[in-house]
Amino acid sequence: MISERLSAKKSMRIGGDVVGQRSRWLTPASILLYVALTLISVFMLAPLIYMVCCAFKTSSDMFNYTLLPYEPSEKLIAVAGPLKDQKFVIQGDQFTIGPPQNATVRVDFPAGTEAGATPLKFVRNESGQWDLEGICPPCAMIAGKTGGKATLKAGEIVQIGTSKFMYDAGHVPTVRNFYDLFTKFHFGRHLLNSFFLTSTATSISLILCSLGGFALVKYQFKGKKIMLGIMLATMMIPSSVLLAPNYELLAHMGLMNTFTGLLLPGIVGAFGMLLFRQAMLAVPDDLIEAARIDGCSEFGIYWKIIMPVVRPMSGAFCLMAFMANWNSFLMPMIVLQSEQLFTVPIVLSQTIGLTGDNQYGPMMAGTFIGVLPPAILFFLLQKEFIAGLTTGAVKG
Repeated sequence: MISERLSAKKSMRIGGDVVGQRSRWLTPASILLYVALTLISVFMLAPLIYMVCCAFKTSSDMFNYTLLPYEPSEKLIAVAGPLKDQKFVIQGDQFTIGPPQNATVRVDFPAGTEAGATPLKFVRNESGQWDLEGICPPCAMIAGKTGGKATLKAGEIVQIGTSKFMYDAGHVPTVRNFYDLFTKFHFGRHLLNSFFLTSTATSISLILCSLGGFALVKYQFKGKKIMLGIMLATMMIPSSVLLAPNYELLAHMGLMNTFTGLLLPGIVGAFGMLLFRQAMLAVPDDLIEAARIDGCSEFGIYWKIIMPVVRPMSGAFCLMAFMANWNSFLMPMIVLQSEQLFTVPIVLSQTIGLTGDNQYGPMMAGTFIGVLPPAILFFLLQKEFIAGLTTGAVKG
């Protein structure tokens, strides 16, 4: 009986502690904090969501504030004349505008209006667009054309006498932007260029920076402190200041317009070596000495002992280096001059962004694809990234 009462009191205390903890967490201040953080997260994600939606929009819907408009029916909208603001749904593979009406779209003009206007007959072609059948008569006008073969496009105006109709091709999500991106702008080649440059630069930087950090932390040599001071001083120099010297050096070496010329200047940096140096300080010297006694080589110590210990920092460095190289714009734009060598940021700004015909859809589709590799890598390395950033944050 006594043991049962003691266990009951203990369970009540434990339960009370749990309830007390929950009540302390669910205070009005904490609830307001969570709501505020949720709103900030939605606000920060809104441009990304809008960009993804724009990648699947047609050019006519690009500035429509609806995320993904869906209204599949094709229509003629009267924008001037006696039938202004009326809508006429198009069905079938042909339609006629103007009195008399004999096709699937029936436009009934009020008595006495457009009586002398010549009807216009449109037939759907193999690509799904509407071609005017015959020669456009002088009394009708399509997008400012009064003669020859005419094709009706989204947003264009058809004039019958004094009446004007705007063609609405409908509003549905489309993958046409991605098709144009890979066929018209050859985006696949530029995507491979970015993958090759980024993976190569990240891999070599990981090896060289970790080797440099290992040498700085586990070897004693003259001028070590002076070298560390110089390395810290170089981090204060803005990267834009080095553009002109790097350009002149690469030009003299004949490495302009090559991937080698783009990789060499930034393949290793003081930031990476100091980052690995800080992480390797936690590796005890006794472990290295024991490996040397066992006959392990210096490179074997680095590869088999040091690198597994600093794996979280390696993941964090890979993620930061990958994102920096993937989003690099200024140096590739200066070094690479041939369009076949362009990376994703350059082709989005120099090729698609300067075509002059409002290629917003392919640009949004390319930006969406360009965001995916860093995002996927972050989700794959997020544990290592967080662990690498918190290395040394807790003592003991």
